[in-house]
Amino acid sequence: MVCAGLAGIALATAPAAADAAGFLAGASKQDMTPPKAGTPAGNAADSEFAPTFSTACVAFPNPGTFALQEPFVDTNGNGRWDDNPPEPYCDANGNGRWDGIYTDNGFGPLKAVHDPIDVRAVAISDGRHKPLVYTSVKLIGIFDYYTEEARAVLKNKYGVDANLVVSANHNESSPDSIGLYGALQTGQGAGVRSGIDEYYMSFVEDKIAHAAADAVHNLKPATLFANQVGSRIPDGTSGNRYPLLTGLSQRISDQFPTAVARANDDRVASVDPKMGVLQARASNGQPIFTVMSLSAHNQEMGMTPPGDLSADWPGAFERKFDATHPGMAMFLVGDNGSIEDPQTDPPAKAPDGTDIGSEYRKDQTTLYIQTQATGERFASLAADAASKASQLTPGPVTLTRKAICLPLENNAFVLLAAAGVFGKRQAYVCNTSGDPIQPVPNGDIATSGAQFRSFVGYANIGPDLQLIDNPGESFPALMLGTPFGKEEESCDRPNPAVPTWHARALYRFQVGLADDLVGYLIPAWGFAEIPGVFNTDACGLNPQTRRDMNGHKHKLETESIGPTGANDIANTLASMLNSEKDPTAHIVQGRFVLPDGSYSHWPTGAAGILVPAAGASALDPAGGTLIGDPHTAGFGRRGVDATGFFMDYDGQPQSRPDVTTRGMMVFDPRGCVAARYYLDVFPTLDGSKKLGAAASQAKVKPVGSCAHSVQPGAKGGPKPGCPDRRPPRSAINHRRSGLHRNRLVLYGRAYDRGCNGKKGRVVRVVVTVARHLAPGRCRFLLPDGRHLGRTRACDGRPPLLLLARGTGRWSLKMRLHLAPGAYVIRSLAVDRAGNRQPVRHHGRNVLNLRVHGRR
Repeated sequence: MVCAGLAGIALATAPAAADAAGFLAGASKQDMTPPKAGTPAGNAADSEFAPTFSTACVAFPNPGTFALQEPFVDTNGNGRWDDNPPEPYCDANGNGRWDGIYTDNGFGPLKAVHDPIDVRAVAISDGRHKPLVYTSVKLIGIFDYYTEEARAVLKNKYGVDANLVVSANHNESSPDSIGLYGALQTGQGAGVRSGIDEYYMSFVEDKIAHAAADAVHNLKPATLFANQVGSRIPDGTSGNRYPLLTGLSQRISDQFPTAVARANDDRVASVDPKMGVLQARASNGQPIFTVMSLSAHNQEMGMTPPGDLSADWPGAFERKFDATHPGMAMFLVGDNGSIEDPQTDPPAKAPDGTDIGSEYRKDQTTLYIQTQATGERFASLAADAASKASQLTPGPVTLTRKAICLPLENNAFVLLAAAGVFGKRQAYVCNTSGDPIQPVPNGDIATSGAQFRSFVGYANIGPDLQLIDNPGESFPALMLGTPFGKEEESCDRPNPAVPTWHARALYRFQVGLADDLVGYLIPAWGFAEIPGVFNTDACGLNPQTRRDMNGHKHKLETESIGPTGANDIANTLASMLNSEKDPTAHIVQGRFVLPDGSYSHWPTGAAGILVPAAGASALDPAGGTLIGDPHTAGFGRRGVDATGFFMDYDGQPQSRPDVTTRGMMVFDPRGCVAARYYLDVFPTLDGSKKLGAAASQAKVKPVGSCAHSVQPGAKGGPKPGCPDRRPPRSAINHRRSGLHRNRLVLYGRAYDRGCNGKKGRVVRVVVTVARHLAPGRCRFLLPDGRHLGRTRACDGRPPLLLLARGTGRWSLKMRLHLAPGAYVIRSLAVDRAGNRQPVRHHGRNVLNLRVHGRR
């Protein structure tokens, strides 16, 4: 009742406080290291979470090293329960197995603690809606049953009504929470018996709820600041490592579609190299919490003998940050599928002077030198990013979450679930809409047609930040998109929607392993496995080489729920985010255009994009929408329809394209985003008819700023300065221009007046040639000089622009074959700020021609 009262006080005072400061923020943490048996902490834990031990287990004298383990008879005197032969134990909960604390990765029952683990929670509120709480738990994963229990404990025991998201940070040096590492290991990545200790999981549920409740109780007026930073990945980077941040590198799994993963092409393809930082500051400017969001594994310590418990490099990051900065730090894992451990660059040194690195597997003592160096490097980088973070605009703080059913296509998962290896996780009966109805007892799980319940969702923190929650180890390819087309697919399956393209916020943090763990999440078309592992088609993965029909390597699919579930998660998230989508966003088919006018699925080295007309099956050099980068005036005779900036997967401008580029964005003269084009390169498009070579121009440099348009400090896009709102002008020299022996010859001039009356600069001049067929209806000349486009309105945005030569003094000369009729020629100038001359019916830039005979 005390906690409920405190929560009521906190929430009752929240609205007025939030109105003054914009947000409310709080933080807390709870130690979840298993307490030693026989200690005051251990006795208290047993009394609360395993009360039957004291009455039902008196005949079993040995508790082992840690509390919360079923007592046993230690027949060999080694101080721990042994499974071969099995020692007598007290099955206090009647689940038919020994509940004890096993370590991840098959090291057996936990022997010792290298460094402690905890659960950390941050709470945010707008003072009107339920508080939003994100917890980061140092476990390899937490199934849906246990996250739901944590929410129930938060409300029923601690009296706090909040929106709680539970994210395991995928720490692999923690107690086994997914059941795979229990007794009688098979050598196939799982034991015959579950490694989940249900008493310890009840302890963890309480620690999650306790940390969340304390974070809500600690809510105080705050301002929020966010930042995202990352290093550019050099074009063509290959192998299993790429530069991450200053002094750090990131290792990846050699797996499609994170990499090309072919024998002759191992380029990095689809990764998430950004580090996100969210910091809450109290009214005195002191940090309340600092969240670091990153897509990465933390498995160094968990894969290294003797397998002692550790918080790995995220724990080292948090401890260093906490020791050197006010407030509490928290690592929040992102889309980490196939994104392995980061490390310092260069690696840390062992006592003998040799490099250690994240892959050192000899002993934890030596490895922790590297682990600590990596964590402390992140602490420095996160502090620097926080110091340069931008203040978030106050607004509603809300969570949108949906329970969904996912088909269980992994035959091994079906068997493990039925055998109870996944603990209290259960299959579900679902309706035809994919909504979970009721659980199915584990012993009754069918060998086919089984489904799991899971959760997807997203949080709005004002208008500027969205956290996108997925319930697994999602490959960045699923959440952020890829440079691969259907020609590269591993299997003929659908291309899912890309969730982050449907988001609207300036800052978009991916949150992995949120409220559940269903394994690796891979786009269905990039999923392949050996026949028999899945109850879906195997799509020809070679058992010896583990390569698919297009030669791409695979190896992580066996740890996935299956291909359909991954697509279902992405499509559901995209649909949910679409309910409040970015009005400037356009998700379109198309290709990147290289400087030679050819097309590419890959953005690296591109000079523009071509978006075909809706429903087109081919790329038409004279059709669709052509957008060039700030240095590109056109391709061949065709002028670009607009100047844009390359854009990353989060819709942020880039100074030049790289492997994270997913389209282009166009700005209006005020510096506001006019359009974001997310380029879906997966569908098949005939690209046999290429454009001409790129024609350069003076760089377009928009000036201005627009609230909620791009992240402050973005490398591309408009820059602050004196705004230029006046469009340039052009004129056709009527005396020197006209048709001469089937040749159109145009001469003219163009000029621009910039900001404050200063001389501006024209960067390109384009021309349209229209044949008038009826009032208001025209056909426009194509670049080949022989054909006219389809009939359309004469006014508005010209459908095709011919690129003139020169700017201040310009000309256009081309051979024509025109049918008799009336033609109108217009010149249009574009200036350095991106202003374009408006289309007018009359003026010095308009030339009327009449063709009397076939020319």
